[in-house]
Amino acid sequence: MTVTQHLGIVFARPKLRVVLLIVVIVHALLGVAGIVNGAFDQFTSGVTIAYVADFVQFLLIQAAITFLYLNSSKNERTRYSLDTSFYLQFYAAEQNRWLWLDKRSGNNTGVSAKVGLNAQDMAEARRGVSGSNLLLSQSVLQYLPSELLSIADVKFELDDEWYELPWFVADHALDQTLRRFNALEKYDYNGLTLSLKAIQLVDEQLSLRFRKSNYYSYLATNMLPEAKLPGGLSYRDVLEPGPALHNPDVAVAENHVGLSCLMLTTDNYLLIPVRKKTTNVFKGQLSPSVSGAGNIPTCFDNAKNIYSPLAWLAQETIEELPFLQLPVTNLAAFPKEPQALREELASASFLGMSRELRRCGKPELFFSYQLPWDATHVRALQRGFEQSADAQLAHDSQDIQAIDLNENESYLLIPADSIFESLSTKTAGRPRETSIQLSLGDNKYVVSESLLVNLILLRHHNLV
Repeated sequence: MTVTQHLGIVFARPKLRVVLLIVVIVHALLGVAGIVNGAFDQFTSGVTIAYVADFVQFLLIQAAITFLYLNSSKNERTRYSLDTSFYLQFYAAEQNRWLWLDKRSGNNTGVSAKVGLNAQDMAEARRGVSGSNLLLSQSVLQYLPSELLSIADVKFELDDEWYELPWFVADHALDQTLRRFNALEKYDYNGLTLSLKAIQLVDEQLSLRFRKSNYYSYLATNMLPEAKLPGGLSYRDVLEPGPALHNPDVAVAENHVGLSCLMLTTDNYLLIPVRKKTTNVFKGQLSPSVSGAGNIPTCFDNAKNIYSPLAWLAQETIEELPFLQLPVTNLAAFPKEPQALREELASASFLGMSRELRRCGKPELFFSYQLPWDATHVRALQRGFEQSADAQLAHDSQDIQAIDLNENESYLLIPADSIFESLSTKTAGRPRETSIQLSLGDNKYVVSESLLVNLILLRHHNLV
């Protein structure tokens, strides 16, 4: 590893990056002041070689430290494009299975779920105007059941085989990963993941075959598609060059499966978390009730000795919705015993499967679950949990920040019959960014890709 690569990794750490920014600003101010003062002397007595050398030296050092600062950014824009029109052009052959919401017409709420774009839709979508009635995801449909399936109808099979990082990515993967992510500071990057190998339909059941992988391989392939290789090609250009995605059985990216589940109350409210602003991706965005990576330990059901999405849902519910397991006086809650919780969640429905273009075709599974309580009950459980957490905050806060199991900052309960009308498209910035926003009173929230696709599939199956 060269000195410049090592410096890029060192100064990519958040605290040191602040120090580097101060150095960039102070050096620029002092340098410009010195040059301006020296210019008066040079004007009266003539330009000297020493002055020219100092000026060139200042420019070179300023350029070097500025480049180092810009090249150590962990902003999501440095990892992948946030512009939907980019994906419409790059993956033009995928337009027939694009997932989106149409606010121009539909059912009684005026919003309908759509799969596929026609020529007229494509023309309007490519304009990318804020406030458009086309709410486009950045995902395409991989599998849509003709009718609702149970979560038990999705089978996981793990082969004794490891995913191998492509050689053309492996040469630079460590450098890129350490610069773009807090991989030296967060424990959860070393997780083992389920890398999708093949998809099979057997007797109306979806069977997914996986190989073993790890989170670092995912970061290096799916999470850095716009990073450049020597010569100028991006990782996307060599992993998923378009105009169509590779089939999962021949895809080169790590492609571990992601899982998402939206939970609804008996009076038709959606339980939607607001992510913390300190998370690695999708900072501050709205997400599904439960969402996360298909990690090998998380998806393992030790009681049955199998891998399953139900085991994942139970474990992630424990981590992300802990208040649903805390009994409050005279209020029922989820059981704390994992096996009992799995039995409670077994009624979850499977909605469909997508592949996210932003992350090089990463596969995502979507579910829904009908909570046994109304919104008032859920709010009471949440308030009881917050009061209990406040009492232990001084004791637990350092541990919670260290392991960061719960990536949610707060939780919203939103009426399902009004959420679609509150969605809108926003396009702004250079380079251009497209986001789907949800308006709630005076507040606006960015909707994560996972939540948007989950909502589309919920609407498609007429569950909301």
